[in-house]
Amino acid sequence: MFLARDGGRVIGFASTKRISEDSVELSGIMVLQSHGGLGVGTALVERATVAADADGYGMMVVKTETTNSSAQAFYESQDFAVVGSETERVDDMDVDLVCLSRVL
Repeated sequence: MFLARDGGRVIGFASTKRISEDSVELSGIMVLQSHGGLGVGTALVERATVAADADGYGMMVVKTETTNSSAQAFYESQDFAVVGSETERVDDMDVDLVCLSRVL
């Protein structure tokens, strides 16, 4: 878990989870709307990728809903590339996801 702070206030976070010996997933990222567009998300992704690389992972993956074009564009700006799509069942609903990855 990686936190972004403004003074003593948490304004964002990123979390990762191991998915294989060589791969880690950026499993969550959030920045307060009031701090959007200020580079907080970019800094969180960078911190997460540096840590994953230091831990010996060679690949980071992330998934986002296919309808969330702004998130997809953000990840692509962070050197992630679309590698496929899948559907996951969440709370008895099918959610269509785009899968992206980045070599570390």
